[in-house]
Amino acid sequence: MFRPTALKLGISMVIVLMVTVSFPMIGLTVSEKDDSEGVMIDFGFYDVKWIPMSLGDRNCIEVLSEACHINGYSFSTDVDNNTVLQINEQHSLPDKPWTLFTMNTDKSQWTAAEKSPSEIKASDYRLTCWARTDNPSEVMPGTDNSGGTYYRYAAGGISKQTGNPLKVVSLAPSLTEIVASVGGVEYLVGVDRYSDCPESVVEGKEDGSIIEIGGYIDPNYEWIVRLQPDLVFCDGGAGQHISMADRLMKSGIDCVVLYDSKSIESVYRNIWIVAASMGLEENAGPVIEKIEITISNVHSKIGNTSEKSVFVALSPIPTPWTSGRDTFMNDIIETVTAFNIFAPQDSSWFMVSKEWINNKRPQCMIIINERADATMEDYLDMLESLDPMWKETPAFREGNVYMLTGKTADIFSRPGPRIGEAVELLGKMVHSSQFNLDDPLDMVPKYLGDDYQKYLKHQGGDVFA
Repeated sequence: MFRPTALKLGISMVIVLMVTVSFPMIGLTVSEKDDSEGVMIDFGFYDVKWIPMSLGDRNCIEVLSEACHINGYSFSTDVDNNTVLQINEQHSLPDKPWTLFTMNTDKSQWTAAEKSPSEIKASDYRLTCWARTDNPSEVMPGTDNSGGTYYRYAAGGISKQTGNPLKVVSLAPSLTEIVASVGGVEYLVGVDRYSDCPESVVEGKEDGSIIEIGGYIDPNYEWIVRLQPDLVFCDGGAGQHISMADRLMKSGIDCVVLYDSKSIESVYRNIWIVAASMGLEENAGPVIEKIEITISNVHSKIGNTSEKSVFVALSPIPTPWTSGRDTFMNDIIETVTAFNIFAPQDSSWFMVSKEWINNKRPQCMIIINERADATMEDYLDMLESLDPMWKETPAFREGNVYMLTGKTADIFSRPGPRIGEAVELLGKMVHSSQFNLDDPLDMVPKYLGDDYQKYLKHQGGDVFA
């Protein structure tokens, strides 16, 4: 039995790559209700606080002082009120100084303040943020990918507009999983047809409390509107989602457009933004911490072993689509002390010839198959069908060819909270000898399907718990 191929569950479907390219510069309608007032404090390590408050006519030091008082934080500055010395006992350091960042009303990027904070009126800017860094790229985004301020929608899962529990729609499986991981399943009223994790989402579909609103690349506008959601989560890497978000926002429905997840770091930021949008900020950190613990555990098993070369194919045909540098898959490969043989290419996903594959001499091959759940017989048939030039590679000759199907393919295709699972499995594929040094059973088979979880032993915790 085969799954549909005309969808993007992250990496595995080519059609969405073409769709994304076809919408290069779609403008988004930012809601006129975006009138949030407050200040962000970014302590680092995904510990970010948004303190809603009236800014009045005060300077940024005065606003920060009140924000710290509201939250019970200690706070001190130098004698001239030009430099923040510490917030909540986190002291300014030479390489990590407390820095004021501002965002203009017509932009969505942070800029380090050039004047003294005591000379800057907070209300002159769309957003202000204090972070213990002098690098704007290290600061948590203040807006989603549409430019909207995501703090304004809810508090504790309660809509600030209606005073009732949120009604949330997710347009992508990866976003549905993020919503679930931060405790938002109870607020879901609609998801795309491919959202099937965690089990509580499946149960919601079965009992009718969660409605399918179309596919990943063809969400149905009328069905979404009929649900009257407070928030719709959209994938900023897909052209259809950007177009849908614009249409919905023009109709008065708030949308949170997440950033295109091309790295583990971007997934972490999306987890934070989803949680903060639902007023569940406190739930983001523990999810991210579990993933980081998993990655740390995997690193400790891999140790100082040398890098291995990896080739990823979206099918076993002679000239398949593969991953370039600017992809979520490439970041996972680098995370397990390996290198993607096609990382030098600037492209995201592109087709490669069998001659090029052979010339790159990969030591490990990962083939994502469209089967729902393959068997050993399927795997052997796949090996037999490989092009002769593939069979001349070190990966084939040394028996390091893996086939991912079913739910295993999903976790490598969805840049969401299960990335820790993908990292562990890939680590075992690439560095199998390092994992079974202490435990001969700590390994994975050459084909992985729906039962992949029984091969996980180094997880930092259940991200859906």
